Amino acid sequence: MSRFRKYGCCYVATGIAAAMLKLYYSRAGSDELLWILAPVVRWVGILSGITFEYLPGVGFINHSLRFVVAPSCSGVQFLMTALLMSVFSFTHRMGTVRKGFSWAVCSTAGIYLYTVFINGIRIVLSVYLPQLLQETEFKAGWLTQKRLHTVIGTTVYFVSLLILYKITDRASRKIAGDQKADAIETKRSRMPARQPSVCLPPFFWYYMVVLGLPFLNRAWSSNRKDFTEYACLITVVCLVVLILIRLLERMAGKLQKKTQV
Repeated sequence: MSRFRKYGCCYVATGIAAAMLKLYYSRAGSDELLWILAPVVRWVGILSGITFEYLPGVGFINHSLRFVVAPSCSGVQFLMTALLMSVFSFTHRMGTVRKGFSWAVCSTAGIYLYTVFINGIRIVLSVYLPQLLQETEFKAGWLTQKRLHTVIGTTVYFVSLLILYKITDRASRKIAGDQKADAIETKRSRMPARQPSVCLPPFFWYYMVVLGLPFLNRAWSSNRKDFTEYACLITVVCLVVLILIRLLERMAGKLQKKTQV
C-alpha cells in the first residue's frame, strides 16, 4: 500500500494513458494507425522481402499473397500490455516519483520499438507458416486458418512478453543501482525450479488486456460462442508455453548440476 501511495500518480497516469490508447485503437482505422503500421510493414519487408501496397482505409495489401496488414494487425494491444506490465511491475525500483515518470516515458519509447520488432516477426510467421503447413500436407481438422492465426499471434506475443519482463527486470535493477537485489536475482536464476512467479506478471497482464477488458466491457456478449472458443484457445496456448518453459528450466537445472559435479 505504501508503494501505491508513493508511486500512485505514475500508476494512475499510465492507466489513463492505456485507457485512452485502448479507446483510440477501438475507433481508429488504418489511416490513424500509420504511426505503427508503416514501420511494421517496412520491417516485414526487410525480414522477408514481401512488398505491400497501402490502400487508404483498409491497410497494407499484398495482392499475390492475399494478405492484408490491417488495423487489427498493428500490435497496439501488445504495446499497451507491455507498457502496463513494465510500469506497474518496476516503477517502484526507481526510488523517486520523478525517476518513476522517467522510467514510464523511457519504457514507452522502448516498448514501441520492441512492438514493431516483434509484430514484424509475427506477421512473417503468419504469412509463411500456413503455406509451410500446406506444402507438408499437415492436416488437423480443428486447426482452421483463423485458429492458426490466433495460435501464432498468442505464442509470439506471450513469449515476447515473458522475454520483455526478464529484460525490463534486469534493466530496472541496473538503473536503480540495486546491486544487492541484482545479486539475489542472479542467484535465484541459477535455481529455476524455485521461481515460478517470474511468469505470473506477464501472464496476468496478457490475460487482463486480451480477455479481461473485453469481458468487462461486455464485448463478448455479441458473440459468446466465438469469444469462448477464443478464450479457451488462448488459455491452452499460454499454458503450453508455460509448461514448455518449466520443462526447459528443469532440464537446464539438471544440466547445470551435472556440469558442477
